[in-house]
Amino acid sequence: MHEYVLYSQIPDERIDTAVQVLAGYTRSQPVYLGEQTIIYAQVKLPEAVVSRKHGQPKQLHLNNPRPIYEKLKRSLTTAQQDGGPPEPLNDDWIFRVEQTPDPAVEATKPGSGKTMHISRDVLERPATDKDMDRFQEPEWYKYRHQYTLSGHQFVAGNIVIRVYRFHEEEYAGNPINRDLFVPTESNLIDQSGAWVVEAVVRVEDPSITKIMDAAKRELAHFRVAMEGALDLYAPDRLTLDTRVRDI
Repeated sequence: MHEYVLYSQIPDERIDTAVQVLAGYTRSQPVYLGEQTIIYAQVKLPEAVVSRKHGQPKQLHLNNPRPIYEKLKRSLTTAQQDGGPPEPLNDDWIFRVEQTPDPAVEATKPGSGKTMHISRDVLERPATDKDMDRFQEPEWYKYRHQYTLSGHQFVAGNIVIRVYRFHEEEYAGNPINRDLFVPTESNLIDQSGAWVVEAVVRVEDPSITKIMDAAKRELAHFRVAMEGALDLYAPDRLTLDTRVRDI
């Protein structure tokens, strides 16, 4: 799978206006967004892990020449029935690997007028029992960090728009075994309260040039439509570098 992504950042005092603008553009109300992410660093290249214990399943990892960070994530969305306590809608884990963004795409600054974007290959699929076991083997993986995010989500055509803030979660046990929970609003990573806006288009088969070009045009059109309301841009790709530099 391939992703094209644009980002923005807005102060907390502008969040209501931003949500109203996005609701008007998408002609829909925001959907609650809650997500937990656990980050692991590869100690050894994945080929060694796969060949030794689990055979050679196809497309398990992206083609990386050095260890990278891998993620487990799950939705924290809940439903509340008849005033009772929240119940999980789905607590299944998703396995995700991101390639360091394409070096051919240069960073842009808000207001530059360019239509550049982050461009990267991504592998995302339901986590298997073997995945869950492998992440807990210190010979192959090292736990690095976990965080949650909460906010709002919109959909405009093929673009998924997420508006969220990051939360630091303190949990003494294994985060994989933690019951579903609600992100703690008081534990913001960015104490200013700023919100991240993420607009992403995903293409399942990047070999189809026509679809890839259409995805880029759709994201560029959204960026132009948001000018004056949201300054969408591509950050320096190395801020999204997924390569492990120290274990």
